[in-house]
Amino acid sequence: FLGDFIAVGADFRMQGFSYTDTTSNKQKTAIFPMQADIYTNIEINDKASLYYKLGLGPIPKHEYWVIFPVLPNDGWLRIGRTLPNYGFKVDDHTSFIRGGNLTSITPDDTDLDTGLFLNPQLINIPISFETGLVLTDDIRLNIGISNGFITSSDSQDMVNYSASLNFNKGFNNFSLLSGISYMKELDINSTGIFGGFSINKLTFSYELDKTNNWIGSNESIASYAQIVVKPTQGLHLIAKYDSFDKDVDFATGSIDRYSVGFEIYPLNILEIKFQVRKHESEDFPDLDNECLVQVHTWF
Repeated sequence: FLGDFIAVGADFRMQGFSYTDTTSNKQKTAIFPMQADIYTNIEINDKASLYYKLGLGPIPKHEYWVIFPVLPNDGWLRIGRTLPNYGFKVDDHTSFIRGGNLTSITPDDTDLDTGLFLNPQLINIPISFETGLVLTDDIRLNIGISNGFITSSDSQDMVNYSASLNFNKGFNNFSLLSGISYMKELDINSTGIFGGFSINKLTFSYELDKTNNWIGSNESIASYAQIVVKPTQGLHLIAKYDSFDKDVDFATGSIDRYSVGFEIYPLNILEIKFQVRKHESEDFPDLDNECLVQVHTWF
């Protein structure tokens, strides 16, 4: 906080990535800035706050909105430029429930590992009108409308409609989350379920999305599941599964990714991630493993 009404923060991620180049078939290593965002929040009064995210990364994206916490039971209205509420929005944008790989890992550069559309590095951030409703102490509903960001980012028409309903309940050392999401833009329809639970030092989360007409006229399915175990403070052991089937009507055209690794937190503002990822696909049976190291700091 800078004074009583202004707060600032930031996220910075640097990633090193070892992979096999599909063109030259040689092992390569890339080091690049993955994220560089600065956040500002200004409390205009007790009825409105102004938020701005300045993107300074390799593909800069800016978000800004005014939020009005004026509805009953801590409900709110939000107007500005931001991604619609859909699913988990996990921080790994290469997950197939987000946007998949920015560069295809397959030799012929197919859309096998494209994933869904919620990758802010690939699309423009739309202008949105959203509301958050607290239906009960445990059930919340988000409804939004925005100009198109999947198919027509520059459109001035409000053509994207989204909704997300979630249930969140805590019981001593056990907590449970479950939810459903829906999004429609022109002829693209996407429906998903997400959720998970946390008990003691173990957390499990999942998401499954079915989308029509995202890749051609196909029905596509993306899924994600992750287990995190915290054996001691500052150490997270992670196992993750991602999959994407770009056309469920065909036996081929799907890909699975298995990831294992760990995260360490030597400081409360520093995260270091190590991960090994293996892809499996009937279309390309000899895909090599990938290794990545990521350093994340924030305030």
